[in-house]
Amino acid sequence: MKKLPKSEFTEFKKWCDYYIELFGLKQYRIVYRFKKLNGNYAQANIDDKGMIAVISLNSDLHDDYVSAKTHAKHEIIHLALSKLIFLGECRFVDSEEITDEEEMLVRRLEKVIN
Repeated sequence: MKKLPKSEFTEFKKWCDYYIELFGLKQYRIVYRFKKLNGNYAQANIDDKGMIAVISLNSDLHDDYVSAKTHAKHEIIHLALSKLIFLGECRFVDSEEITDEEEMLVRRLEKVIN
């Protein structure tokens, strides 16, 4: 399999940083990886308690690869939704926590959607 150029990874990180800023997600510590991913173009592994996200781009080039920008946006949307997903998976959660996180997500989207 062909390898994705390292310049594409640089572009991916640039777009991730852009969307992190746009969505107001700077409270996370971000680690970027450029490695072989089985079955994914990119992925985000997020630890909401520790506020750490490992965002990876597949180093293998797939025939239907779209763009660094598209895959970065997709992974940062996962990051934006992660707290809501985390709360939904908790065994014990106060409904107010979900409402608060929903409101936070709405405010983030208001900044992005014209």
